[in-house]
Amino acid sequence: MTTAAHLPLRAGSRPRVTDDFPQRQLDQQPADSRYVDAILAEALTWPAVVGRPSAISVEGARALTLDGDVADGPDESRMVGTEFCHVHAQGDFSLHANLPVPLAEAAERAGWAEPHFLVHRGQAPPTVVMIYAPRDEQEREVVAKLVRASYEFAFTAPPSHEAQAVTGSERTSLTEEERTTVSIHVIAPDGGEQSGIGPIRCRIIEDGSHTEHRLGLVESTVPAGPGAPPQHVHREHDETFIVTQGKLRFISGDDGVDVEAGSCVVVPAGTPHTFSNPFDRPAKFICTLTPDRYVEYFRDLSRLQVNEQGLPDLADVGKTMAKYATDVIS
Repeated sequence: MTTAAHLPLRAGSRPRVTDDFPQRQLDQQPADSRYVDAILAEALTWPAVVGRPSAISVEGARALTLDGDVADGPDESRMVGTEFCHVHAQGDFSLHANLPVPLAEAAERAGWAEPHFLVHRGQAPPTVVMIYAPRDEQEREVVAKLVRASYEFAFTAPPSHEAQAVTGSERTSLTEEERTTVSIHVIAPDGGEQSGIGPIRCRIIEDGSHTEHRLGLVESTVPAGPGAPPQHVHREHDETFIVTQGKLRFISGDDGVDVEAGSCVVVPAGTPHTFSNPFDRPAKFICTLTPDRYVEYFRDLSRLQVNEQGLPDLADVGKTMAKYATDVIS
């Protein structure tokens, strides 16, 4: 059984993927097939696994199937026949696999996979995912665990322990024993991790390590003045700004609104936005990040070079944002 406590976050932005047949990963490919070759070689040592040409993918795609009558998992644990996973070909080293729904959702949140485009059309079960091509040895290890979970899902009917270990979402309540042992996590008023650059300072209150990466929290102090981040769009996380001190101006596209302490601003993924403090006193806000992945942006921001005024180059800021599925639009 696979026993990882949770999936680590995949580094960088998601690759581009087609939304038609054949579904392909268009960029962020490794130089060759060595990592997926190693995954397939390992899988072929597992009981009852047989390697065959894929019955549903492109020419040259290599599939993992189960031999005989051991495919006891539910129908949604296999793509066709006993085929539960395949590696693509023709320069594309991504994979398709069937995963238990909690694990499929966890893999998507952590940036390792996305639902097959047929899932969005209602033509495939939510267990079918595209797993992005591993680019190095560390990524190979994570992808190999996902393939192992796919194998366990197809081999036996009960959900893989991986799905429960990764997400914990199978249960909605704690046992009486757990209620007495599970601890909350407290951050002191001066606790957390100091970050940021230039005039805007940040305090990382929760980096996702205590929320299985579902939620991050950052507090920012914004001095009065004209400075502001470039307007931008997050593609893979939502943000909520809770103004706790002073007054801020939030801008989305050509629209602006002045927001006082006690107000909350919700910014769903895909919404252009920025903020500034053109008023006469400092302001503070707490920002929620769901999921937490963008917390790493604030850490990277602290490492940027600054000019004589202590400000980073806006081009460098934009490049740093792009690492976390965020696009500068102005």
